[in-house]
Amino acid sequence: MTSKLSSKLFSSKLAILSLAILSVFSLALGGIFLFSNGSLVANAANNETFSAGDKVRVANISNSTLNVRVNSTCGKVFSSVKNGATATVKSVGATNVTCNGFTGRFVKVAFNNGPEGFVASNFITKSASTPATPGVSQKVKVNVYAGNLNVRATSCGNILTGVKTGTIGTVQTDSANGTKASCNGSTWTFVKVKFDNGPTGFVAQELLNNI
Repeated sequence: MTSKLSSKLFSSKLAILSLAILSVFSLALGGIFLFSNGSLVANAANNETFSAGDKVRVANISNSTLNVRVNSTCGKVFSSVKNGATATVKSVGATNVTCNGFTGRFVKVAFNNGPEGFVASNFITKSASTPATPGVSQKVKVNVYAGNLNVRATSCGNILTGVKTGTIGTVQTDSANGTKASCNGSTWTFVKVKFDNGPTGFVAQELLNNI
């Protein structure tokens, strides 16, 4: 009788320990996770969470467009959208997937005047987090997910250097007078920024946030 009771207690403790380990592993995997109700997904780039109905925009794309796919498991690319495109969240993927260097969940979104499909969660942000429209002396912060933000000699001119996401600087030119230029396949508004303890040059306004 004592042996059977001890065995049951051991089995219960083992089950609890296994569940705890599994929970920790699930939270750690890729920094992107699905909550228990299956309605939220976290963005590892800026700790945002999304659910159906959220208004979002494409962000953190520095040199290309964002692929729109047919499903949440790294499906076929059928369209693409530019940085700043706005959309409404329809649903989130059920599992983490690895797709062309991205590990996490895909979110199904319907773009305004555009396609409806699945995009990587790290490349969208809530619409309330709007890009900068800075004036002179406005403090701004770089907002790119992959790689560095190019700092140029002129609007889409020679690249002087790059700065990482989160780098803070001060705008030197009014965004109303920013120069629009086609650069690497997308149209950007360039403003001159002096970065704290760093370079001064022209960067894409769409990849900055006011602070």
